[in-house]
Amino acid sequence: MRHSNSSSVSAGPSDFNSNIMVPIQNLMVEASKLYEQKDQEVQSLQMEKRYFTDMLQEKDALIQSLNSARFEQQNRWQAQLRRFEHDLNVMAQLVTGYKKALKQNQASFDEYKKKFPCNKPRYDDVPDGGGLVLTVKELERRQLEVERQKLAAANDMIRKFEQEWFSKLDESMSSVHSLNSRLEELYKEIRLIKETRKARFEAPPSEECAP
Repeated sequence: MRHSNSSSVSAGPSDFNSNIMVPIQNLMVEASKLYEQKDQEVQSLQMEKRYFTDMLQEKDALIQSLNSARFEQQNRWQAQLRRFEHDLNVMAQLVTGYKKALKQNQASFDEYKKKFPCNKPRYDDVPDGGGLVLTVKELERRQLEVERQKLAAANDMIRKFEQEWFSKLDESMSSVHSLNSRLEELYKEIRLIKETRKARFEAPPSEECAP
């Protein structure tokens, strides 16, 4: 009987080990696995964070470069516009001067004819005409034709000048619009990156499985 009781008592620690220690060991194994899983998730999130940070820095640098280019292009366009306005004003003054001179010549000639009327046809030598003579009326017509040609040449000069400058201004404006469009696209990309990043880091953690 004593031997039987002794055997029964000695079996107690073994039962304790199997009933208590084994579940604890299992919990420790599960905890170790869970720790490794969470550590991998943290490392993955850190890598994603570095990736998004690098991408945002790259986009910011590109935006700064485009803003600088747009600023320079706008300054260049404004300088061209000021020069165009100045040159156009000079051209307009030149044409106005031609018109004024033409009117003055016509008025002076009309005044001369009133002061010195002549019923007989008058003739005058044509410069470098080889002895050719023309009436005063013909000389007047030729002088007016020369003035008209000068005025037409000035108008043609202004037209070509406007075409050239308007073409340059159009090219400058096109470059500015292109830079603005590129900047808008970059701003949209950055907003999307920030929203994606925010959603990624604010997502609730996965539920842990009960042991």
